[in-house]
Parts: sequence; structure tokens; C-alpha cells
Amino acid sequence: MLSAKFDTLVEKRDLAELRQELLREIASLRQEMESANAALRKDMEANLSELRKEIAALRKDMEASDAALRQEMENGFAAVRKEMENEFAAVRKEMQLLEQRLIIKLGAMLVVAVGVVATLVKLL
Repeated sequence: MLSAKFDTLVEKRDLAELRQELLREIASLRQEMESANAALRKDMEANLSELRKEIAALRKDMEASDAALRQEMENGFAAVRKEMENEFAAVRKEMQLLEQRLIIKLGAMLVVAVGVVATLVKLL
């Protein structure tokens, strides 16, 4: 019976020591987790900062590219507009010359018609 009590006391003592050891391990693991968490946060913040810088650089590049493209398009539109104005002026000039030629031909035809009518009037 004394031996059973002794064994129970030893088991209780072993359990108490085991519990203390487990508590120490848990505390140690918690500390390691917190330090790993802090390191991960630091790395994530550094990566986030780096990504923000890269995004800002890309945004600047895109804005510069956009501005260059916009300027190129405006220049192209201006050139096309100028070319169209020149083409319209050339067509207008050709139409005026054609009109003048038609008027001259019409005048000549009128003279011939008047002559034919005058000849017919004399003959009849």
C-alpha cells in the first residue's frame, strides 16, 4: 500500500514536471512563432514597398508612353487634315477650270446655234 502511494506521488511529480516542461515548450514555440511572424511581416512590408515603387515607375512609363502616343496621333491628324485641305483646294481649282472650259464650249455652241438659226431664218 505504501508502495502504491509512493508510485502515485512519483507519477504526480512526473506529471507536474511534464506539465512544466510542456508549458516551457509552448512558451518557446509561441516566442518562435512571434519572431517568425515579425520577420514575415517585415519581409511582406519590404516586398509591398518594392511593389509600390515598381507600380509607380510603371505608371510613369505608361504616362510618358501615353503622352508620346497622343502627341504622335495629334501630329498625324494635323498632317492628314492639311493633306485633305490641299486635296480639296486642288479639286476646287480643277472644278473651276472645268467650269471655265465648259462655259467657253457652251459659248461656242451658242454662237454656232445662233448662226444655224439665222441661216434657217434666211432660208425659210
